[in-house]
Amino acid sequence: ETGLQASHGFITQHKWAKEVRVVINLEATGVGGKEILFQSGPNSPWLIRYYKKVPHPNGQVFGEEIFQSGIIPSDTDFRIFRDFGGAIGFDFAYDRNGYGYHTKFDDIEYIPNGTYQHTGNNILALIRYLANAPELANMHEQVRESVVYYDFMGLFMVSYSGLTITIVNVLVSIFSLAVALKSFYDFNLALSYESFKYIGLCILVMLSSIIFALLFVLGVAVVIDSLKFSMSWYNNTWIILGLYSVPIVVVSSGVVALYNKYNTKVSTTCRFKIRVRVKSFFSLLASDD
Repeated sequence: ETGLQASHGFITQHKWAKEVRVVINLEATGVGGKEILFQSGPNSPWLIRYYKKVPHPNGQVFGEEIFQSGIIPSDTDFRIFRDFGGAIGFDFAYDRNGYGYHTKFDDIEYIPNGTYQHTGNNILALIRYLANAPELANMHEQVRESVVYYDFMGLFMVSYSGLTITIVNVLVSIFSLAVALKSFYDFNLALSYESFKYIGLCILVMLSSIIFALLFVLGVAVVIDSLKFSMSWYNNTWIILGLYSVPIVVVSSGVVALYNKYNTKVSTTCRFKIRVRVKSFFSLLASDD
């Protein structure tokens, strides 16, 4: 376990290592729940095409991006197989009841029967699909590209290539800019120094509201950590609403409200028109996933 030595020894030394085609790694950061696909590939979209066929697909590429960014101080055997053996595959993990992880409650008797059933249905189906996959015979000829994937309430999974999402992002950004420019025209906003100055200030204030909100919740986290309650939310995740979600809304809204209260140099009509346009612009950018 220390340094993942067993997986490293197998993939680099064992005679069976060269026979490995696809790795299915089952991890856990909790006791039970649905297995979550949080890493795949790398750059093997055909794997996701087969996983999409399982009875209850459950996964998000967002988890893959977060995990591979290095901000999570953990590792799995999947990385060893991938980095040292050049293998491709899937990395799954359980995360329900994470407060019991590596405690006396981290035992099979605490795993719900539904977890076994859910995992069995999915993994058995996946193995059957992979065992009959023609791609295994010519893996070196398969398209190598990143893939975006996510499930919809465990009912089905959506996936598309990294190139597709890049094109969508560019188009949404262009559309956002076009909406803002058209709004200036529709509201007959003069191309004056005052208008551009206020637009810049609105954008600055909105960005500042986000920064202040993040700093505030960071301060909350520091205080909670100093009081030795850093994981107090883990067993009762609903308190995240009061600790972080509500403060973010209040602080970010408060910064904008204070600016509007003390800014009297611009007419109310102009202020309203520009603020609506800027907010529309940011809303469209926020949808640029």
